[in-house]
Amino acid sequence: MDPIQTTIILLLVTSVGLAVFSAVAGKVKGKRSLPLPPRGTGIPYIGDTFSHISSGPRVAGQPHHDKLGSIYRTWFLGEQVVHIGDPDAVRMIFNAEHDLVESDWPSTIRQLIGPHSIANMHGQQHLQARKMVAPSFAPKAALAYIPRTVELAESFCAEWADARTVQGFDGMKNFTFQVATELVVGFPKSFINKEMLARQKQLWGDWLDGFLALPINLPGFAFHKAMLARKALLAEYKANIIRLKDQTTKAAEGAAKPAMQCFVELTEGKPDDYMSSMDVLTDVTFNLLFAGHDTTAATLTLMLRYLKQEPAVLQKLRDEQKQVIAEHGKEINSTACASMPYADATVKEILRIETIVGEVYRRALKTFECAGYTIPKGYKMALEMFRVVEEDPRWTTMAPELAASKFNPDRWLSDEGRKAGSWIPFGSGPRMCLGYVFAMQEIKIMMAVLARGYDWQVDLTEPIKSFPIPTPIRGMPMTFSRI
Repeated sequence: MDPIQTTIILLLVTSVGLAVFSAVAGKVKGKRSLPLPPRGTGIPYIGDTFSHISSGPRVAGQPHHDKLGSIYRTWFLGEQVVHIGDPDAVRMIFNAEHDLVESDWPSTIRQLIGPHSIANMHGQQHLQARKMVAPSFAPKAALAYIPRTVELAESFCAEWADARTVQGFDGMKNFTFQVATELVVGFPKSFINKEMLARQKQLWGDWLDGFLALPINLPGFAFHKAMLARKALLAEYKANIIRLKDQTTKAAEGAAKPAMQCFVELTEGKPDDYMSSMDVLTDVTFNLLFAGHDTTAATLTLMLRYLKQEPAVLQKLRDEQKQVIAEHGKEINSTACASMPYADATVKEILRIETIVGEVYRRALKTFECAGYTIPKGYKMALEMFRVVEEDPRWTTMAPELAASKFNPDRWLSDEGRKAGSWIPFGSGPRMCLGYVFAMQEIKIMMAVLARGYDWQVDLTEPIKSFPIPTPIRGMPMTFSRI
């Protein structure tokens, strides 16, 4: 970042911060019985803005957490934010959606995901949109997606083996993107080709770079480039919405129907319904596609790394697949998927070690008490899911090989692992990720295909960039072969 940009940013952040602070401070003065959460160190109005953007919430927040505990406040983009990593408090706030709190992402994220996306809807609109999409992601519905997901996983693995070298993150993004475009948003198979993948990769990369960039929509800034990428992507998704509206054929009995096709069909004949507008339909498409591919690709990439880092885990997965084949045959179907407890445990362990969505944001709709502190109306909260998952109290009394710092899927097959705990990588409450069953199924299918027939080598010393989603900084180049 050059000096001119830095100066502009500091001025903007300071001016916004002064306005917000004055307004909020005036509202809460004298109206609380419990104290505000303790304040972390940092320059007023700026606080953790730069460290948060450059290093992510985990690194930026650790000094405050070590000194002040699991609830504290600091400044971010000119606004006071209460960071909450206490499991009970986070769960309470998740369940208080639409009553005490509402979703309130930073400005850049709101604009990039789209003002009409499910992530940015509130109240009855949010509940209605989730109700329209939810049937497509129910556990029974997810089973219908298995055959095509297996077909794609096998196809991509064969392609990587033929090439012998591949960028791990790019490869997994291509896989998850095709799964999401076909099975979630309803693009035809003919839409997917190498030129499209290259174009989409570039546009989504530009978009993600602006995720928590400074909100300056001027040439030369990452946020401006991200908004241009969003515009280009929306043009393609609008064309697909029109195609879905014109589509008259229905899914065959037992076949998977994409979530977006269900959403479009439910808006037919309702021209005055908010949900039927093209702005809503394209933003919902964008929301579903982002949620359905980038985060899953990051999980799969880290899976490749951890399985080579822990060869005993990979061998257990290979042994489990041999047993599944012996009992159910070579086809990976719903019966086979239900017979992979160690694969299930491995997926959970990866999501425990690397919580892909590290924190989510809420804003207080009214003043309320939380874990001995007052959260004033209007305050923003960052719910630190990564900390809640990492500090699950279940693992504090486990044997050394099952300590929280260890990557060991066996913890999930233990008595403690079967108890309710603080494993919430998909959130909780009314905004819990709708597609979590679909995502875990997709990860498990790719894991099974890999364990049955492939091997790979990666550089285990390659650093991991933790923000906005954890990924190897060089994209994890790897050699890939059949076994």
